[in-house]
Amino acid sequence: MMGYVVMTGIIGSFTLAGLILGLLALIFGLDKKVPTGTILLYSGSASKLIVSDDQWLFCNGSEVSRSTYRALFVVIGTTYGAGNGVDTFNLPDLRARFPFGSANLADNSFASGGAASHTLTVAELPAHTHDQGSLQTQNT
Repeated sequence: MMGYVVMTGIIGSFTLAGLILGLLALIFGLDKKVPTGTILLYSGSASKLIVSDDQWLFCNGSEVSRSTYRALFVVIGTTYGAGNGVDTFNLPDLRARFPFGSANLADNSFASGGAASHTLTVAELPAHTHDQGSLQTQNT
């Protein structure tokens, strides 16, 4: 896995991610080489992205081969899970999660965990006021 966006065949067989990166490269003069470990949001169907060159993997927590994806393993290691501990490692699992950046790149505390949803309680809401009065709450 070299981190290149591969666009094969004739026009019409491009992946959406490849097409977007290609357009950005034309507009802004960006290099088509994408660093290994880059995560892109993708809005197309899974079947349209899956190609035979295995350049892109879904962030679904899958266990993948350390030898097949050696370059990726060098970058992320076992941050998202050690797989079987010998031959495999886990991809990040961003299903039902919102990806966000980190101000402190040395801190990997966002690597896993969290919940798909959370209902706030009154106790979790900070005290505040509004210009048009205040909002009254009560525990039920």
